[in-house]
Amino acid sequence: MGSYGLLFYLNSLSQEQKAGKGIKVSYCGKLFSVEFAEQRTGFGTRKFFVCPVCGKRRTKLFLCGSGLFCVDCADLKPYKDLQNSTKGGYREIQYRMERFAERNGIKIKKWPFEFVDYADHPAYNRKKFQKVLKILQVLENMRLQNILFKTTFRQRTIKAVLTGKHPALTKYTLPELQKYLWVIE
Repeated sequence: MGSYGLLFYLNSLSQEQKAGKGIKVSYCGKLFSVEFAEQRTGFGTRKFFVCPVCGKRRTKLFLCGSGLFCVDCADLKPYKDLQNSTKGGYREIQYRMERFAERNGIKIKKWPFEFVDYADHPAYNRKKFQKVLKILQVLENMRLQNILFKTTFRQRTIKAVLTGKHPALTKYTLPELQKYLWVIE
């Protein structure tokens, strides 16, 4: 059960159910009629659902409201969270920053990220927390470089920062990382 209601997958049906032109499906006391269409392939035939509204062949139908619909008829956007973004660009870096912060018990308060916003955190003076802040500050530095100068970063550079192995983490202090845009490669 997804956020859109019941999702019918063609693969979830038995061979007996796929053998006919359609089936009746009962869900939550409601009876739905599901029709099939076939397409010839080089190795046999492939079955599809037929959307009851538009009649298009689909591999998935969604239960929305009182009926079964394809993704277009239900006006769903199941992939809205996926974005076309540049590898090593600011969107990817921001996404990784948010995930890294969440894994370390930090809620990013605002953008741009500034370590001084977390001075009131109970763990602020602990070495591990300082290292997490340093990693986030380096990532913010990289994110700003992408926004301002269109600099993209290799995946291995981002990974080195996230794992705490990048030289910038030992070379610069937190205030230096915040104050200056360092060349990070």
